[in-house]
Amino acid sequence: MECYCEPAEGESCDLWCETWRRARKEHKCCECKEIINPGDRYAYTFLIFEGEPHTFEGPRRRVHGA
Repeated sequence: MECYCEPAEGESCDLWCETWRRARKEHKCCECKEIINPGDRYAYTFLIFEGEPHTFEGPRRRVHGA
């Protein structure tokens, strides 16, 4: 697990944690809408931005938000 805060386009977050997970059920990438099937590995990101918690799930073949 990596936890850090990385500014993006002049903004910063309070906390950014990214881990790799293996899907137990079907998910959908919040950005590209690609289906993450059971058994697939995907990036799971938890962050706190402006005091609000957010989570993102994305397939391993893409890097979102870079």
